[in-house]
Amino acid sequence: EIAAVVAARAAGNPYFVEEAILALAQDGWLAGRPRAWRLARRVEEWPLPDSVQALLAARIDRLPERLRGRLQTAAVIGQEFDAALLDSVTGAAGDAEQDVVELEELGFVRHRDADTVAFCHPLLQEVAYRGQLESHRRAVHARLAQALVARYGGPDARAQEGALRIAHHWQQAQEWAQAGQWNLIAARWAAAQDLAITGDQFRRALANYDRAPDSPAMHRGRIAARSGLIRMAQFAPISEAEVEQAYAEARALAAACGDADCEAELMMSYGTELMHRGQVDAAAGIHDQAMQLCFDRGVPALINRFRLAVLLSFNAAGRLRRIVEILDAAGGDWRVRTVDEDNYLSRGFYGLMLCWLGRLDDAARHIDAALDYAQRERRAASWMYVNRVDLAMLSGDFAPALPAAMRGLEEAERLGNPYFRAIALRGYGLALTLNGRHAEALEALREAAPLVAKGAFAHQFEANQLATQALALLGAGNAAQADALARAACTSARHSGSRIWEIVAQLTWLRLPVVPERSADAGAAIARITELIGFTGAEGFRPWLHLAQARWATDPAVGRDARARAEAAFAAIGAQGYAQRLAQRRAQRAATMRESA
Repeated sequence: EIAAVVAARAAGNPYFVEEAILALAQDGWLAGRPRAWRLARRVEEWPLPDSVQALLAARIDRLPERLRGRLQTAAVIGQEFDAALLDSVTGAAGDAEQDVVELEELGFVRHRDADTVAFCHPLLQEVAYRGQLESHRRAVHARLAQALVARYGGPDARAQEGALRIAHHWQQAQEWAQAGQWNLIAARWAAAQDLAITGDQFRRALANYDRAPDSPAMHRGRIAARSGLIRMAQFAPISEAEVEQAYAEARALAAACGDADCEAELMMSYGTELMHRGQVDAAAGIHDQAMQLCFDRGVPALINRFRLAVLLSFNAAGRLRRIVEILDAAGGDWRVRTVDEDNYLSRGFYGLMLCWLGRLDDAARHIDAALDYAQRERRAASWMYVNRVDLAMLSGDFAPALPAAMRGLEEAERLGNPYFRAIALRGYGLALTLNGRHAEALEALREAAPLVAKGAFAHQFEANQLATQALALLGAGNAAQADALARAACTSARHSGSRIWEIVAQLTWLRLPVVPERSADAGAAIARITELIGFTGAEGFRPWLHLAQARWATDPAVGRDARARAEAAFAAIGAQGYAQRLAQRRAQRAATMRESA
């Protein structure tokens, strides 16, 4: 009859069945063991509550005070815990491990392995958590946060591994300043792991610091939280209005506290947001001001914290040599030391800059070293694989392009972020184009188009995306559409100040079929590229400029001279594949002329 009553009251909830049987056994109505219980004394009146939550609360209330305290403290730790941490947080007399054994025998917890204990059901942990006074819970959260800091190391020890947990417990303890500090640490840790977590932690940091009492340290924390939120706008759905509000609030705070570090971080962050909006020249300009502020205030080392951001803006703006000089002046050995957690991102991007500068062998060395580290340490690196594709385009060695592009696309899909997906799709489209698979390339590039449109996450890459699409259209034999897209790419690049992407777009347009009506525009394009290479130092494009001059030359002698200069320029930058192809064509033309003679 007990089975029938339990079944009726459970109303189809098997967890109620389990907890009801354990409660009856705990209070002496049943005896035996699981799956073999027998009635120990007759149940005249049903002694248990009819909801699972109430049933669990009643079971917990009937525990001895010592075990109840252990269980409630464990509930604050989480669904899983270990006895050593439980002991350090509880601070109660007795053996925590023995108490855990008793709780396991009573069906509250179970060992997952030798060190990890878990609640038997999430609802059990929730009821044990909510059954405490709020003031008691807050005190336990605070003790737990302190215990985790001791376990993982303090902020100066860069205890990123435990930062998310520590920040959560400080927040639940309503220790707002501590919570904000650890939110920032967690955000910096998550930046290479999960961008959604990064954005969430910056938002939490902002909210927690705003709750904390005023002090100079809180002002700095509030600025840092807003700066981080601004930086995340290119990866997360943060509106332009929210960014501008955060920027205005942070500027006011920076003016009040007069902290150079905070002001420089804010400017760096806002420059990154301008990049996101497609205002590349403006982004490089504000980054330049921020770095000059660091030098003026005697904190040049701060620049290295934002190394990747300034490399991005100065690269797109074509200030390649300038940014390397600035970073070298700021100190640090990031370009020469073994690749590590601090420099692998910037080394990967520096490799791309070396491509444009025409140092292809050095570029391959830096990109490959950064990729090796990322693969070994399981760090996100989808865009670095695309750097490998751009290197293949400039070197003429197309074999690595498609495998690298596919790996980059796989990683971008795993990240699920539209910013990185746009970069990966462009790289995949370029790799397919280099391998003559133009229809597939166009399919990938059309998929990327909405991701680089105005207002989209990857708008800063619009010119590059359009130029690559135009190149694929040319390969597919659609010169009219290629013409339109290449011109649109040039317009986009000029509007944003993206000098590197403008070079790419102009060179793509110059691959169009040579017809008289395009001659005047071709001359202007060649002059513009010459000017841009002179400004940027992007000698990696010089051979292509010579090829364009040869292609559009009306005098055969001028054309031959330009092709000879292209061959020499390809050899000079390390693009031996192209140099050998030009040498073979030159030999074939010479042989044909001898036969004709």
